[in-house]
Amino acid sequence: MTFTTLPTAAASSDKPAGQQAQSAYVYARISRDREGAGLGVDRQQQDCGALAERLGLTVVGEAFVDNDLSAFSGKRRPGYEQMLRDLDRPGAPRVVLAWHTDRLHRSPLELERWIELADRRGISVHTVQAGLIDLATPSGRMTARVLGAVASGESEHKAARVARKHAEIREAGRYHGGAPPFGWRYAREGRLELERHEAELVVRGMRMLLDGRSVNAVHRMFVGSAVPPRFAATWDRRSVRKALGRWANAAIMVHRGQPIGQAEWPPLSGRDTTGVEHTITADDVRAVRQILSDNAANHQTGNSPAWLLSGIATCPCGSLVRVSIGGRTGGARPIYRCRDGGPGGHISRNAAPVDEWVREVIAARLRLPDLADLLARDEDAVDVDTLRAEVATLSERLESLAILLADGTLDGPGYKTSAGRVRERLEAAQGALSASLRRSPLSPVLTAADPGDAFLAAAADVQRSVVRELCTVELRKPRVGRVPFNPDDIVITWRT
Repeated sequence: MTFTTLPTAAASSDKPAGQQAQSAYVYARISRDREGAGLGVDRQQQDCGALAERLGLTVVGEAFVDNDLSAFSGKRRPGYEQMLRDLDRPGAPRVVLAWHTDRLHRSPLELERWIELADRRGISVHTVQAGLIDLATPSGRMTARVLGAVASGESEHKAARVARKHAEIREAGRYHGGAPPFGWRYAREGRLELERHEAELVVRGMRMLLDGRSVNAVHRMFVGSAVPPRFAATWDRRSVRKALGRWANAAIMVHRGQPIGQAEWPPLSGRDTTGVEHTITADDVRAVRQILSDNAANHQTGNSPAWLLSGIATCPCGSLVRVSIGGRTGGARPIYRCRDGGPGGHISRNAAPVDEWVREVIAARLRLPDLADLLARDEDAVDVDTLRAEVATLSERLESLAILLADGTLDGPGYKTSAGRVRERLEAAQGALSASLRRSPLSPVLTAADPGDAFLAAAADVQRSVVRELCTVELRKPRVGRVPFNPDDIVITWRT
């Protein structure tokens, strides 16, 4: 909202002396925008505009706004930070208008930073609810600190009340309210029931990931479906990942990003791409979240490679090879190159015959009689039941700490320290459990009547996943000049 408020002759008598020609900035913030329309910050700006008119101040520029951001959480507030930078410039206004001091800051550390700037630049704060806070005087700074301490305490108690409320919700297994998540709709008495087309789309995408398909392939499937997203204009990668990785898909309730118990609504169910019916379980969600995490950590974005070994095979120097289009005769063709050796690279190999030969070798390997060994797990290495019990115990401990905070038995700093340690152990246990439950991309191939044929008929992203699972591939440079394709220049090392 841009203000054009100017001093008027009819300004109220509460106008501060000497401020008739002063300019001011407006700051507005709301911690949670439930309506999603910014109405809360708009109302704050309107009240601040009316206050400026009463005080005879000229509001310059657009208001600095942080919508749906908490000052207590410690998260970066872009509007607030930009206002601080602008206030520290020569010629900037020396008055800030806000609805209340707690809109500006609810953290004592943040308040001290504000006081230092206000003292150095001679800035005063006028609020709709709390009046003038003159930070240039000791009494004004004391008032600001008292109000800041009260606001900080209110935030801590609010967090404790929310934690206790979530404990009650967990016991009842109820949905917390608001718009139902993608895949469900409201039924009678406010309960959730499955929205069949949406639920089936998510189930299909999750099963594709568990069967070795890439995130990009799932994204293309979402985009090509007749089911539109509910909370975005189009199916972008972010909205697809969000739909796939929610604990709610398995009817698991979440508090502060952690699963806290079984919900009353039904888990997603539907048919996969082969027509088989599936009901999503907590293990499915853990495995999918691990796949999505690995995908993000490896920076796997953009289109999936069309060539089998691009970004998988290595040069003898250890660097990954990539496909580029080249060729001096016979037209352009895909070439595997390692660029670490300079413009010419260490190696340069025609991609098509290499891929064809490696595919045939992999297919032959899958037809050998020791298929069961490829999926064998070391049962002594990972005890899934023990990991599940540890995750449940640590989750309950987090909830107990929140209740102690709500009861006043544990103070804020003590809660943060203890909860931080528990969360660290919980994340480690969840990561180990997720990794142990992740389904091998070999599974759908090995269960086929002819695993070799199933591999050769699979999509490119599945074939690439199988190669990663089974072996490493090194491409070596031919010994003398340009020679015909020689399989001896490809070294395949099978994983044990």
